[in-house]
Amino acid sequence: MPALVLGGAGFIGSHLCDELLVTGMEVMVVDDLSTGKLDNLRRWKGSPLLDFVRADARDLGLLARACDHKGWVFSFLPFAPDLISCARASVKRIVLNGSRLPAPQPFVCEVSLDSSVVYGPRGPREGTLFVSDVVRANMMAVMNRDFAGEVSVEQLLKHSTPLVTPEQGRAVIDAYERANPTSLIVLR
Repeated sequence: MPALVLGGAGFIGSHLCDELLVTGMEVMVVDDLSTGKLDNLRRWKGSPLLDFVRADARDLGLLARACDHKGWVFSFLPFAPDLISCARASVKRIVLNGSRLPAPQPFVCEVSLDSSVVYGPRGPREGTLFVSDVVRANMMAVMNRDFAGEVSVEQLLKHSTPLVTPEQGRAVIDAYERANPTSLIVLR
């Protein structure tokens, strides 16, 4: 089932893309690169599973085309995407990270996320929530219909231990920074 990640070139969104792509899922990323970086997706350069579109997700025509044949939509935008476009395209589940709708929708999970506490490779070195746990919370939200309306990352993860301890997190960031190539890529 293909997925759409709005803001997928950003720090958290790119980690979610990594998780989806590693499982063999087709992913379309729509990002205007105002805060995201194409370099965050360099690992997937040339992959037939990734389709990158540099655009503003407020473009309703583009959003309608991007939602077409997508099962899941993840949004890391500071605003909620147009849900009419998503509903018309028969999107099964939408996970909004940090943005809110005026009224709850049964196929939408609004994840309360304070992105200033998230840390990890390609992002801040310090924080209280490693990026892999935010990715895991998004996957839990998209797969479980019981999570509708507003829910926090902490609520989603309340019955699990963190994937990465603070010590492990620092080690992962250090290893990533040592191995980080500086080449710029261009995705299709």
